[in-house]
Amino acid sequence: MRALRHPGRVKHGLVVHVAVVAVFAIVAVVLGPAQGADAFGAWRASTPPSAAEASSDRTVVLGPGEHVVLPDGTRLTFSRVASDSRCPIDVVCVWAGEVVVAFEVQNADGAVRGFEITFAGRPATEIIEGTVVTVLNVQPYPKTTRPIDPDDYRVTVAVEVVVEEERVITAADFGGTVELDVGQMVVVDPGGDAIWRAQVDDPSILDPLPTIMIFPPVPPRFRAIAPGKTTLRIIQSHPCRYASPPCLVPDRAYTVRIIVRSTG
Repeated sequence: MRALRHPGRVKHGLVVHVAVVAVFAIVAVVLGPAQGADAFGAWRASTPPSAAEASSDRTVVLGPGEHVVLPDGTRLTFSRVASDSRCPIDVVCVWAGEVVVAFEVQNADGAVRGFEITFAGRPATEIIEGTVVTVLNVQPYPKTTRPIDPDDYRVTVAVEVVVEEERVITAADFGGTVELDVGQMVVVDPGGDAIWRAQVDDPSILDPLPTIMIFPPVPPRFRAIAPGKTTLRIIQSHPCRYASPPCLVPDRAYTVRIIVRSTG
């Protein structure tokens, strides 16, 4: 699930640009033997008790410790609810509150990373290792007369695997123009030890994708969502700027002109 670092793919002597996002069906969900059949309906006779088939237009409901396995071998596990500050349904609150859901993702190579998604009543998305995870609902809802057992939580998630080719912005692109197709991903990753940040002038053309807050931060990613022209503004920071105390090395700023072409 590593980003491809070339703008085209060579096939029969031609450079073919690929910008395809596939929403894979979630092919397996590991559930307890008593409840597994309820997650997606009936299983095929040849399906073992530890795996169930799901259609591409459905989401999955997971309990603590349960996981889904994606077509590329990635495993997403709902670890636990880290905190739940949602206002109980039998109380009037000034703030609706939120629930923090902890996950683990394991790629096909066996590497495991933990991350959290904060759900505040609206779909919340994080991108980890090329996997887009969206929390759609967390049940049960708190009630003052009914403490929630941690094992009773159920999280509704949708998972999307990005299998498109990314256009990587490098130092060679600074001051120049990059052309994209609608739907194509772009990642700002000039490399080196610097910390890279980026923002776009018109997010209605180039949409910033949410990312997990870790350090060092993952390279900024964007998706071209509409034809047009905009500017990507890139900031280069020395790592010592994040030390304590921070150093005085100044940031450097660069721009890249973005042109998004219509695929129609």
